[in-house]
Amino acid sequence: MARLGHTAGDTLIYFVDELLQSSKSRSAEWMMGHTQVLWDLLLLEFLGDLWNGGWANTFRLLKECMGPLQKQSSPNEITAMKDAVKDFFSRSQLLLAPLLPPPQLTSSNWPPKDQTEKFGALLAFGVPAIEVQFHTALELAKPSSRFGLLLVGNSKAP
Repeated sequence: MARLGHTAGDTLIYFVDELLQSSKSRSAEWMMGHTQVLWDLLLLEFLGDLWNGGWANTFRLLKECMGPLQKQSSPNEITAMKDAVKDFFSRSQLLLAPLLPPPQLTSSNWPPKDQTEKFGALLAFGVPAIEVQFHTALELAKPSSRFGLLLVGNSKAP
């Protein structure tokens, strides 16, 4: 398991390094979509923070690439992006699990004592916030005015 963790971390470092090295040739593209690029780089920085070693050079490259992008955003926007990255990560950590360091299980935190701690074992990097509004699909995508004209079941057209 430890070997797999090192492979995942090394692969992530390699990907981020290659992305940042190629950014020099794409600086104009990155400036056009600076908000999305900055958000992506903040997510990569957040993932790098979870790995405790080997990221010094990568963090330096990240800071170099984020500098011009951060100048285009206000400090409040950057803070909001960092909060959004943390929220996104807490919701998608199971999807990103192959890129994350293995969770540290010790005898003091295993086995879980109650129901909330059971979910905590699956969500090793934090449980997402619950105060999120839920919208049904029909609220998000209102049906068109012609929806009532559709034939349903065994209905026969006149």
